[in-house]
Formats: sequence, C-alpha cells, structure tokens
Amino acid sequence: MTQERRLGLPVTAFMDGLDDEYAIAKQQQGFYRFMALPLFEVLGTVLPQTAVLEKWALQNLAEFD
Repeated sequence: MTQERRLGLPVTAFMDGLDDEYAIAKQQQGFYRFMALPLFEVLGTVLPQTAVLEKWALQNLAEFD
C-alpha cells in the first residue's frame, strides 16, 4: 500500500500499481525510452563530451529488457 493511500490521499496514476518489481521495471523502461534517451541524444549533440551518457542509458535499458 502506498503512503498516499495510507493517508487517504489520491494516488498519482503513474505511481499506482507499483507493488512488484515487474511493474517498477516497466516504469523504468518507459522513463528511459521517452525521457532519458532523447535527453542524452540531444545533450550529446550539444556537448559531445557527454555522448557517453546515451551509451550508458542504452546499456541500462538493455538490462531492464
């Protein structure tokens, strides 16, 4: 049970149902695909010395998969 539910507060939709490792991993995959990877791609273009961040993010995503 989430802390919000315990306190009688509404539970944020994307945080509801994160009671098991599989659900958490799926949430992390979505975050990497739609937030982290596009950010690191642009960041690597603007600041080439940070291009390694995209490589590491792709490795992390492969671990989640």
